[in-house]
Amino acid sequence: MRRSLSVSATASLLVTAPAFVVLGSGTAHAAPALHVQTTAPAVLGIAGESTPITVKASASGGQATAELGVKLTGVDLGAALGGLNSDTVQLSWQDGNTWRRLDVAPAGSDAVTATLPKRALGPDAQTLSLRLRVAPKQVKGKTATFDPSAPKPKDPANPYGRIVLTTTLRPVDLPGTEAATDQDDVRLGAPTIALVGLPGTYTPGGPPKEFRVKVDNPTDSEYRDMMAVFGFELAGGNDKSLLTMEYGTDSGKWRAVVARDVAGGCGMSNTLPKFLELAPHAGTEERLRMTVAAAAKPGAGVMSAALDVSPGPDGAIAEFCGEHGPLTIAAEGGTPTTTPPATTPAPGGGATPADSGASTPDAGPRLAETGSDSGTGGYMVAGAAALAAAGAGAVFAVRRRRA
Repeated sequence: MRRSLSVSATASLLVTAPAFVVLGSGTAHAAPALHVQTTAPAVLGIAGESTPITVKASASGGQATAELGVKLTGVDLGAALGGLNSDTVQLSWQDGNTWRRLDVAPAGSDAVTATLPKRALGPDAQTLSLRLRVAPKQVKGKTATFDPSAPKPKDPANPYGRIVLTTTLRPVDLPGTEAATDQDDVRLGAPTIALVGLPGTYTPGGPPKEFRVKVDNPTDSEYRDMMAVFGFELAGGNDKSLLTMEYGTDSGKWRAVVARDVAGGCGMSNTLPKFLELAPHAGTEERLRMTVAAAAKPGAGVMSAALDVSPGPDGAIAEFCGEHGPLTIAAEGGTPTTTPPATTPAPGGGATPADSGASTPDAGPRLAETGSDSGTGGYMVAGAAALAAAGAGAVFAVRRRRA
């Protein structure tokens, strides 16, 4: 969370050079001065849970009635989000013990505004609690796919864009009192997924090989109900019977990760059958292992990883693409017939663990184009939906009970 260091230029001027109001008696009195200070998240997680914003409001030099306006302006936003509008922005405020949704109105291209009810202010600062969530509009059968590397962002270090948050305390029926304004720069971020210790080369009919998947949340937003999805493209043709994936449970046992053939020739998809939840700036790791069937043909293939957020029977609301790395099936004798691509981390997704392989930008196929809902990223987008269609109702029932 980040707190603005200054109240506002206007408010500062009012403190040092207050305005005066002449009353009916002819006596001049200083008009009250308004002050506002906002504490906002430094990085807001796309499609994360609603994230706190705190606003402190006060008036010096007398009592004042004012209303708080909030404006969100998007800068360099990716196409997958769908802009800032009433479909993608959820803003609420705390009224006593009740959270109330604010009406969000358009204020130009990629900009929205909302206004809180007016209130009486004095020298003691009042704390106003807000919550903000920014997420793609949920559309049945479609998933907003975020790839931080495609197309190339204007700022590779900030691939999802940012939001300028402006809070303005406006006087109500107070001639001579000026509004006070505060402004914060809020980056948009997302959870990341990385393949750690990926073996790269497998022997048909050989023993299983272990690796790990690492999921991190570098944002100030909490994430619930995430699922890790893995996609595969095999050089000798895609068939779910050729790969067996398992994950390690807390009890030390191995359990199957069911493979799916994705329609349209998009490869294969394996979805980890458990929900991942991460607090802000937290991370987790899962143990995985894979076996390649004796019938698998040798050649260089690719394994990809992504995160589906809020998956359900209608699909996920958002999918965040991560790494893709080599999945080479060795020829008889254990020698690959082709040279596999190196593991490629998604730009802006944090450092790749040292044991995940060397990085070579632009090696191998991309996961998906930003904003796509089909085509190259089809096997990722289909992950949670395929799991639901295949009888994973018990998993989604757990989610519903938690909600």
